[in-house]
Amino acid sequence: MFAGAVREAVFSRPEVIKKVKADFIPVVVRAGDVEGFRQGAEGRLFAAIRPSRAAPQGIGVLNGAGQVLNWVLMFDRPQAITEYLDYAKKQYAQNPDGKRPVAVERFHRYPTHTLPAILQAKSQGAIPAAHPQGQTCPHDRRHPPGSLVAQVYGRAVDGKGKLVADTLRQENYIQDQMTLTRELQAMLTRTLTGAKAQRVRLPESFARLVATHAHLGMLDVRPLGNPLGGSEKIAKLEFWAERTGDSLWRITGQSDVSSALSRPGVSYEQAVKLTWTGLIKTQGDRVVELILLGKGTTRLRWGTPGSLQQARQEDEVRFLPAGRPIDVNTRVRFGILAMTKG
Repeated sequence: MFAGAVREAVFSRPEVIKKVKADFIPVVVRAGDVEGFRQGAEGRLFAAIRPSRAAPQGIGVLNGAGQVLNWVLMFDRPQAITEYLDYAKKQYAQNPDGKRPVAVERFHRYPTHTLPAILQAKSQGAIPAAHPQGQTCPHDRRHPPGSLVAQVYGRAVDGKGKLVADTLRQENYIQDQMTLTRELQAMLTRTLTGAKAQRVRLPESFARLVATHAHLGMLDVRPLGNPLGGSEKIAKLEFWAERTGDSLWRITGQSDVSSALSRPGVSYEQAVKLTWTGLIKTQGDRVVELILLGKGTTRLRWGTPGSLQQARQEDEVRFLPAGRPIDVNTRVRFGILAMTKG
């Protein structure tokens, strides 16, 4: 929830966007990579970052040599965000190249709640401008050869049947990707071309892939394959295809899936019920086009015990690591689109 909360509450503000664009180079790094990545220049940089972190997640400012200047987890008030950026600029001006040791300042909540500073040695050298020739970046998003990557979009629908205008919040809008591997495409095409009837049921693995990605909210409320280990339930999950032309099939389907979890510090419920229509086009053993539209409802609740439940919306910047409560019961639409290039 932290990453989504930071995007919503911090980096969506016009005054913050203006300052970041003018004076900083924003970089998003997965917390798990900082913790465990060991290879090449990235590994060396993460090894230098790890000792000074205030928590596994947070906002940090580094100089051009990859030396950490400060960390912050939350802010006292919205105005403190731009004050923090101005303060970080002054720190950078004093040590832009990492040629001397620095006491990394850490803030539980900027500027009033501080944590003990951590002494960081001078930098071992500047961050390389690029990887050596012939060496790819390990963080390039690579998909298995022959994969078809589909874009997934989800929108909440208001009481008048119109898409909710606020696309900033995770309970109103999502963007995601799902990957049809070469093996899954081959399974789909075998099912379609080998069907003896005009209408054929598609493989369960395809149906599950769609239902896994069609949800509002962050990854931690996913209805299937939830990373927090929530208990999942499948009330209905089936997709059917009917031939409409040469290598072209019309898709219909239904998905009714849910998951839930309640334990100290984490509590959520997610239930998504959708009716699907679409088209799939094949070429040999490959899927070359996929279009899906899902319409239905979702019930999403995310909350943790304690004062967070009573936090006022304008104070979201004070509760970033835990995130803010979400409680919605709304109609939704999902669109999934994939096509091969060329």
